[in-house]
Amino acid sequence: MLFYENLLKELEENKNKPLELKKIEKFGLDSKKKIGGCGIAIPLIAIGLFQVYSYTVYHKWYLLILGMIFLGIGVKQCKNLFSYSIVVDTENGNLKSDKLDLDFDNVETLKLKEMKLGKKVVPVIDMITLDRKQVIIPLYMNKQVRFISILRKLLGTKFSIEK
Repeated sequence: MLFYENLLKELEENKNKPLELKKIEKFGLDSKKKIGGCGIAIPLIAIGLFQVYSYTVYHKWYLLILGMIFLGIGVKQCKNLFSYSIVVDTENGNLKSDKLDLDFDNVETLKLKEMKLGKKVVPVIDMITLDRKQVIIPLYMNKQVRFISILRKLLGTKFSIEK
C-alpha cells in the first residue's frame, strides 16, 4: 500500500514537468528482482552441476536425470531474467514485449491500479483492447514513473489511475 501511494505522489509531482520522448524507450527488470532471480537460478544450476558430477562418480542414472532437471530449470530462470524487456515505440505508438505486440490505437482503456499477484499486492497496468482482451503488465521494471508517464502522454484520455 505504501509503495503505491508513493508512486502516485511521484506521478503527480512529475505530471507538469515536460517529458522528452525518445523514438524507442526500453525498460528492463528492476535490480531487486534480478538479484532475487539470480539467488534462485545460481543455486539451481550449482545443484544440477553437482548432480551431473555425482553421476560421473557413482554411475547412478537418477543422479543424471536430477542434474539435468535442475540445470534446465536454472538455465530457464536465467534466460527469463536477462531477456525481460518492454519496448515502447513512441513514434509508431506500440508496446512490445516477449509475447506481446500491442498497438496503442487498439487500446480502449488503460488503468494504473493495485492488484494481487501471488501473495503480493503490486502496481499494474491494466489494459482493455478494442477486441475485449485484457492485458495486465506488472510494474517489475526499472524507471516505473517514466514508463507510466510515457503511457499517459501517448494515450491521453484513455489513461486513468485507480486509487
